[in-house]
Amino acid sequence: MARQQHTANRSAGALIAERIPFRGHNLTGDAVDGPVSPGRLPAECVDSLREATTGGGYVVFSYATPIAWWSPGAGWTVPEVRYSVTTCRHQAIVRRALATAGDICGRSERPTPGPAMTPVLAGVLGGGR
Repeated sequence: MARQQHTANRSAGALIAERIPFRGHNLTGDAVDGPVSPGRLPAECVDSLREATTGGGYVVFSYATPIAWWSPGAGWTVPEVRYSVTTCRHQAIVRRALATAGDICGRSERPTPGPAMTPVLAGVLGGGR
């Protein structure tokens, strides 16, 4: 895993949008190339996570649970899963970062509808509703 920049959670959005490794307070983003523990991620989302982390990807964790991930082939996946109040705040940081980034790393990338992708995020990014 890459060297992580320390940041406050409220400042993590820009790092997430650029896929820069960081460590906040119980919120972490890291480049990965290989298996990642699914933490409390529901079983129906694990295959998508596994595919994203094989061959290089980027994962955002709340505590030890992946809450969003990026892969070169699929772009961003943000599962619609409710956790604790704190993890919901972390999910909001991710959604806001992706919604406001528009052009991520010089390419026009939008979160890809993945397993149980949040309809709110899809609506914000032009994917429906």
